[in-house]
Amino acid sequence: MSWLDMAFPADEYGGTERQEPEEDEAALREQLLNPKDQDQDYINQVLYIMKNHPMVDQQLLALERSVYIQAPEVTDIITEWLESEPVHPVVQFHALQCLRKRGLPDGLHWSALANRSSSSWRRPRYPWRIFRLRSAKLWKG
Repeated sequence: MSWLDMAFPADEYGGTERQEPEEDEAALREQLLNPKDQDQDYINQVLYIMKNHPMVDQQLLALERSVYIQAPEVTDIITEWLESEPVHPVVQFHALQCLRKRGLPDGLHWSALANRSSSSWRRPRYPWRIFRLRSAKLWKG
């Protein structure tokens, strides 16, 4: 029975001490997405997959990884990517979430149809392109 006590130590109430499953999952997820060695090759690989991979799920995974990259230029690269290329709406949403997690303000606004003329405007087909990202504090209508 001593091996059982060693394998499953009891807390003061007689039960085994366990963390909440959500805390375990969040810690494990961060550990997997945030490697200790973040050299320039790793950063370039994550950004390349984010921009160029044909599978949306791989782009989403790259965006999740980019949240934990400590290089400050990653935020600008993601913003420029959203502003310069048409991106699937689901990927756009996750990219905006990524930017928010990287420290951009909650009031981030984007205009998808900034250069349209009122007389000849028709609803664009998918994918829309984000033309500008800016903070709500700087945005004046």
